[in-house]
Amino acid sequence: QATSLRPTKTFEYSIRIVGGLLGAFSVTGDGRLLVRAWDSVESLLQSPFASSPTVLPRMYDILFPTRGNNMLFYKIYSRLYEWGRDKFTTEHHYNSLAGVGSF
Repeated sequence: QATSLRPTKTFEYSIRIVGGLLGAFSVTGDGRLLVRAWDSVESLLQSPFASSPTVLPRMYDILFPTRGNNMLFYKIYSRLYEWGRDKFTTEHHYNSLAGVGSF
């Protein structure tokens, strides 16, 4: 938990935090990671894109936590994703640890 709100590099945040959470979700299928990735994207869309005077996001901005909790929706989505992945693909049988170092 952050103790103070400080400006964050929005590009680095989107690449490292959101990308890492989505990558970990694709390997594990854990719905909590998808929920946190969604919350991270929501905070990006609410702060730098909404407050920028141009069409480009601000380079540095304070990212605020999202308002609202859609945990049930994302849990259901995660379960549907897992079911579809298991039913229609063999992708989950061939996951390796080679990409874990990039998270």
